[in-house]
Amino acid sequence: MNSKTILKNNRAAGLIILTIGLLLTGQMITGHGIVGADSVFHYNRFYETYSQLKHLNFSWFQSIYGFNQSGRIVNVVYGPLFAYLNGGLLLLAHSWYQYQIVSSIIIYLIGGFGMYRLLKLLSIRSIIAAMMASFYMTVGWMPRW
Repeated sequence: MNSKTILKNNRAAGLIILTIGLLLTGQMITGHGIVGADSVFHYNRFYETYSQLKHLNFSWFQSIYGFNQSGRIVNVVYGPLFAYLNGGLLLLAHSWYQYQIVSSIIIYLIGGFGMYRLLKLLSIRSIIAAMMASFYMTVGWMPRW
C-alpha cells in the first residue's frame, strides 16, 4: 500500500467520522435521548435482556422484567440475539442516553464504512465514495434507526 492510498483512506475515514460527529452533535448538546414511534417497544426488549444479563436469570421466551413483567413472548419473535447484543451494550453503557450515543456511533460506523467499501468495490473514486457514504448516513433509516 502506497502513501497516496493511505492518505485517501484517511481522508475518507475522517469525512465519515466528521459526519457522525455532526449527526450526533444536537443530541450531545442537549444531553437528552430521542424517543421515536417504536422506541418504547424496542427499549422494553433491550431492558428485558439487560435485566436478564444483570441478574443472570435467563428466559429466552418470556418477558420477566420488561413489558410490566407480563410474560409476553416478544424477543424470540423479534430477534433474541439482537436484543441480547443491545442488552449487553446497555449493561456496559449504564444509561439510556449513553446507550443511544454508543449504539448510534456503531450503526453509523457500520453504515458509513460499509457504503464506502461497497462504492470502492464498484471502482468509484475515493473522495466521491466518501462523500456518498456521508450522504448515505443522513438519509432514510440510518439517522432514525
